[in-house]
Amino acid sequence: ACHDEAIRISPNDPLVWAFMASRSMALSLLERFDEALDWANRALQQPNAAMHARIAALVPLGHLGRRGEASQPLEWLRRIRPDISIRFVREILPITDPICRARYEAGLLKAGLSE
Repeated sequence: ACHDEAIRISPNDPLVWAFMASRSMALSLLERFDEALDWANRALQQPNAAMHARIAALVPLGHLGRRGEASQPLEWLRRIRPDISIRFVREILPITDPICRARYEAGLLKAGLSE
């Protein structure tokens, strides 16, 4: 509901991609991977979508077994950040619940991101 409200009250916000990517991340943690992928793709349609949106797309793609589709966001991430890894994601997205963190990182690993 908070994500919906943020998008509703600020649809032209230059960071609307972040609201969408955040929603995707939350849906991934709830194991609603199809919805998570939909919101990550919405975030990626924003012209200024940043690294977090591509990371958000990797998790559901990995869990859905769509590693081939994960290659595009993964290649983009590697161009921007050649040392991208699960360890790096762990530092920028500090998911504190161990079960949620393991679920998120498992999706990244399945999508092709290395430890």
